Order: sequence, then structure tokens, then C-alpha cells
Amino acid sequence: MATQQRYKIGAVSKLTGIPSVTLRMWERRHGVVEPDRTPAGGRLYSDAHVRRLRLIKRAVDFGYAISTLADLDETALQARLADATPSTDGSPSGPIGVYVIGNQELRDNAQPELDNAFVILERFEAMADVASNASADWPSADVLLVREATITPETIRQIGQARDALGVDKLLVIYDFGASSHVALVRKMGGLAVKAPAGAAEILLLCRALMGQTPEQTSTTDSITQLLGAPIPARRYSTSLLKQCAQLSSAIKCECPEHLARLVEQLVAFERYSAHCESANREDAAMHMMLHSVTAGVRRTMEDALHELLAYEGVDISPAQ
Repeated sequence: MATQQRYKIGAVSKLTGIPSVTLRMWERRHGVVEPDRTPAGGRLYSDAHVRRLRLIKRAVDFGYAISTLADLDETALQARLADATPSTDGSPSGPIGVYVIGNQELRDNAQPELDNAFVILERFEAMADVASNASADWPSADVLLVREATITPETIRQIGQARDALGVDKLLVIYDFGASSHVALVRKMGGLAVKAPAGAAEILLLCRALMGQTPEQTSTTDSITQLLGAPIPARRYSTSLLKQCAQLSSAIKCECPEHLARLVEQLVAFERYSAHCESANREDAAMHMMLHSVTAGVRRTMEDALHELLAYEGVDISPAQ
């Protein structure tokens, strides 16, 4: 009788597309499979395990929560997939994989309901630790999360090196101090920068905003054409309501609404600036129209994030109609 094939967790990760750390979490929290063990305690998976995990991964990619899939047998999983339709709203499915450099917020301030939102693939105490420890065999991450006391040009250079070493496109930096010109360098890198403190709920919203901003793989010309034809979304929060949000911190003991409100205010200001440039500089009108459209779209994304955060905190502020 032929010996049944057994796979180690690294091989299963490659066969299914599920990062090893995510697979361990799904087993521990949801019992998706029960692999055999080697005498030393290592996991050994069968062909049936691999087949089941592939079905679960496909269902998660379609937007199903892992908690709703863990107890289903293969027939039920196939039925879910037959009924599934791909998500078209651009929202991420499954936990967000992050590499973390020096960030204590996720460890200290995480709420139980956010436990499944993040998968910390690796944590580094300092920026210098990345180059000496990063490995090409590590799974890809959605976001690089950096916690720095001060943003300087040297910090920006180190962040860029760390991002290249880890192969992560999306960047979120949480900082205490930094000149506006230096903070702007983070944005030029395509990242987001927010002043500390930032709790797990705010970090989650910002990560989702980063992932929602990923453009489709089209040419620059096609992208600009689409943006020029898209309507400018109306503001969800007026200036006065944003000021109310910025003043909530002392009442609800949370800095997150203030941070998001400030971000929206900055985006509104740049949106107005770009709109002015459209009419003031005819030679560059198309480019400034594109900047106006992009900024307006990001502003609406952050307004939606602020709306979710206010609802989570139980704050009743009626948005502008």
C-alpha cells in the first residue's frame, strides 16, 4: 500500500497561498484542520488537508469570514464557492498581513474584536534589525507599519530601505515629532503618516484605506482618463462637524477621531488647492484635474473611515447632507 504524502507547513503555504502564520492562527482559533505531528512537534499535512485549505482560501478571497467556513465540510465549501461572487468594492478580505517596526500600539491597545483583523508576519524592534533579519522566504505583507519617535530625512531613507528589503508597497508611519516637509516625504513615498498615539482601531482603518487606494493595473494615460471622467464625491462632513470630531478626545478618551478629522481637513485643503490650479494654470490643467479627483476620492475614503470609527465609539454626529 502506497504511503500517503505528507507536507510540512512551508510547503502547504506555497501550495495553498496561505501564509504560514495565518494558517497557524486559523488552526488555533478556528480549527480549520488538524494536522498530524512529527516526534519533534512539527506539523504534517495530508493531501486532503491541502485540498480543504485551498477551498477555504478561495472562499476567504471571495469575502467569506473564516469563522463562517471553519466548520464546513468539503461539500458545503464547494456550495459556498458556487454561490460566491467576487467582491467589487475594493475592500480587503481576510486579515491584513503586516510587518511591524517598533510599534507597541498593536500589542498594548488591541481590542479582542480586532484580533482577527491583523496578522503580524514579523516584528522588528528597530529599523536596523530589518536588513540583518529579512528573508526572501518570508510571506508577502499587505502593509509595512512603522513607529518612529521623530521623522527626519535619515528616517525616511531607512524606511525606504526597510520597505525595499521586505518587498512591501503600502506604508503607514506613526510618529511623535516631524517637520511638515519631512512628513510630506512619507506621502511622496505613497504612504500615510499619522501622529501618535494611534490605537489598533485607527491603525486598522488606515490600513484599509491604504489597501482601498490601490489602483488597477492600467496605463497612466488610461488611469488619468478614468479619473477625469469620474464625478467629484460630495463632502460627507462639513468643516464645523470636523471640528466637533477633533474636540471629542477629552470626552471619549480616544485620539482617533481627532487624527482622522485632521487628515480629512488636510485633504479638503489640498482638494481646494488642486481645484484652484485647474483654472489658474491652463497648461497643467489636466494634471491638476487628476490631482483634484484623486484627492477627492481619498478624502471620501477617509470620511467613510471616520464614520465607521464614530459609530464604533458610539458618537452621534450627523454628517452634512
